[in-house]
Amino acid sequence: MRGLTVGLLVLFVAACGTDTAPRYSGAPSLAEATYGQCAFCHQDVAQNLVATGGHHDLDIKCERCHADRAPGEVGPGHRRVPACAECHTEQRPHHDPAAGTPTQCLQCHSPHGSGNLKLIREQILTPQSGLRAVTFTNREGLADGSYASRSRPGSGVCEICHTSTLHYRGDGTGSPHFDLPCVNCHEHAAAFATPPPPPTWTPTVTRTSTATRTATGTATLTPTHPATVTETPTETPTPSPTGPSPTPSLTPTGPSPTWTETRPPTETPTPTPTVPTPTPTPVVLRAVRVAGAPAGIDDPVWDSVAPLRPTLSNMSVGLLYGDGQLNMSGTFNGIDDFNDGDPADLELRAVHDGSNLYILAQWSDRSFDVDRRRWLYNGPTDPLKPGEAAAGWTSQRNDDKIALAFEIDSASSEFGTFAEAGCAASCHNVGGELDMRPAAGAVDIWHWKASRSEPLGYVDDQVSTAVGGRSDDAGTRIENRNVPAGGNDRSGPAFEWDGTPQTFTRWDGEKVALDPAYFILDAQRTAFTGDATAGETVYAVRCAACHGNNGQGGLGPAFNTPEVARRSRAELDEHSGAPSHIGAGSYNALSAAEKTDLLARIRGFAGVPGYYLTQPSGSIADIRTQSNVEVELIESTESEQYRLLMIRPLQTGSGDDAQFVPGGQYPFGVALMDNDGRNHVGSRLETLVIEP
Repeated sequence: MRGLTVGLLVLFVAACGTDTAPRYSGAPSLAEATYGQCAFCHQDVAQNLVATGGHHDLDIKCERCHADRAPGEVGPGHRRVPACAECHTEQRPHHDPAAGTPTQCLQCHSPHGSGNLKLIREQILTPQSGLRAVTFTNREGLADGSYASRSRPGSGVCEICHTSTLHYRGDGTGSPHFDLPCVNCHEHAAAFATPPPPPTWTPTVTRTSTATRTATGTATLTPTHPATVTETPTETPTPSPTGPSPTPSLTPTGPSPTWTETRPPTETPTPTPTVPTPTPTPVVLRAVRVAGAPAGIDDPVWDSVAPLRPTLSNMSVGLLYGDGQLNMSGTFNGIDDFNDGDPADLELRAVHDGSNLYILAQWSDRSFDVDRRRWLYNGPTDPLKPGEAAAGWTSQRNDDKIALAFEIDSASSEFGTFAEAGCAASCHNVGGELDMRPAAGAVDIWHWKASRSEPLGYVDDQVSTAVGGRSDDAGTRIENRNVPAGGNDRSGPAFEWDGTPQTFTRWDGEKVALDPAYFILDAQRTAFTGDATAGETVYAVRCAACHGNNGQGGLGPAFNTPEVARRSRAELDEHSGAPSHIGAGSYNALSAAEKTDLLARIRGFAGVPGYYLTQPSGSIADIRTQSNVEVELIESTESEQYRLLMIRPLQTGSGDDAQFVPGGQYPFGVALMDNDGRNHVGSRLETLVIEP
């Protein structure tokens, strides 16, 4: 018996190997580590999830949607179709908006991952054309891999099902249409339906009477529509059973109830009720004439000016920045992303004093983004650009912006004139690529930027022409890209803060000291020295044990904070070598070159501002600002609302500006950007009326 046991053991070892055999060695695959026992049977699904994103990126396990999964049970009872509405409350299936079931969502989306954006299936079963392959890798509009294909008409994700639309059909036919992203007008939340015309207001009148009626009284009520009449009789009514206009017979005893009748009366009611007239919403931005200049954003005059509240829509969505520019597309999905999906509540007010125009803009934005193209070394990856590495220096983050566009000289494009189509037609002339220029004429662009123009108290005044495209007005420009000569968005910074106070006096006399963690003034910049890549090696050996592999801190303080960015290179060097620093011995043992490289690497944890700022002059400085933005010490990036006052002469005398006169009317467009620049929401066409 013992011999048989030993023989079987030898057989098992030969067949299966020991616990160190190759089939049992090494770590589990990412799919198995992420999805556990589900991946044993559903290997293809699990691998697809980790390879192409999907809900894997949100750290959602199988049980979240397949809640009744139970170990040891298989077959149809083991599965559960997910209820998409549990998370996606605004689902609106395109082909059957009334259904709203997960099956409807799954016609176009694959919850288990896809190489396409928005989990769009790589193959979609169409109603008329069978199974069609889909590539959806950008949201530019009429472009390859987008909603409609430029080189293969009929193959875009919007086209493949269309058989009777006027534009972009599945067979490649249809009349010409806009090149802009389809969702700018046909929004997902509205099931991609054609936008309805503006609603008209039809009053609904409800009249209520509480008049006391006598025992022989007869109701004589007849407006042109049914009315609800509340009457308090002196006795309990008992309506007569016959006659078209019953005369109630009333018993003279009992309580006095409230009697409500709804019936079509035959005569004009007495007394005639007063129907309240709704306060009309201003449809233009009216610049009210005032005797003197407002004293800033809190002047009481603003309380007396009716605001224009533009209806905002998606103007540009689904656009990404070029190589090395990461986490810069905060408004990628337009209104769904702006202010985390909460309303922007934009309000515009305007006054003028005969010499200057004052426009007060306020809008909601819960994050204060003031960090455009910040230099980070080994920074975070961008979930919208999963295939792009973030190793080494990259340009990351963005700022908040508002832009106004006015016509200078007969601006137009293939979409129409500025007066007809506003900035969408005259500023965004699409010829394969989004290009902010009219096909003819010129446009004045007021481009306010939280991280670049506002710290100095100005709007970046720009002009866009058919020949030159968009550029700054004449004069000394405000913003300067912090990049070496011949560098790019991966080359690293050319300058850093020199450690001296960044104080200056704004145009309105306010003394300002800029926070060096976020801003560098031209006069306070010094050359960035050291090789961060070489410093990475030194850091891993000398510093990572205390300060963390990614500078996140541990035994020692973190390096990836604004507080470290507020320390000059000299301060970092002095602190690192001071006796109070537990690692001083290790630091002081380094050569001068090694110290320089190490400090360059430490700089890369907290980052270096992507621009340095210069006091503007000339036409570019025509528009001055006052706001509620604090730039001296940014202790929190949480916010609630921007309030911005823009001040500009009515007449600047410059050919790169729009000119205004009292009594004139001027079409304009307005755009808002939340941690973005390419994608924005706004209103393409509004009207500024300047009172005489």
